[in-house]
Amino acid sequence: MNDKNLTRGCVLLRAWLAESPSRTQASLAEDLEISAAAVSNIITGRNGPSREVAALLQARTRDAVRAVDWLDATTGARVERMARLMEA
Repeated sequence: MNDKNLTRGCVLLRAWLAESPSRTQASLAEDLEISAAAVSNIITGRNGPSREVAALLQARTRDAVRAVDWLDATTGARVERMARLMEA
């Protein structure tokens, strides 16, 4: 998958991992109780996370990578609009 097809979640998770040398794909895999290969596939965009893993990523990253960030751009925008409407 090339970079133009990456979800916002892929980009944000890469950035979150890069922010600290102690954050590695291996340590994230351990925290999430999934394989290192699964984390690699998520980060590269080969596979998206399951709903469960997306929720765990949101908790682990303290909302730096939200579950909605794994949706395609159109659906993500719809969710964001709905959230703003509900806040008003």
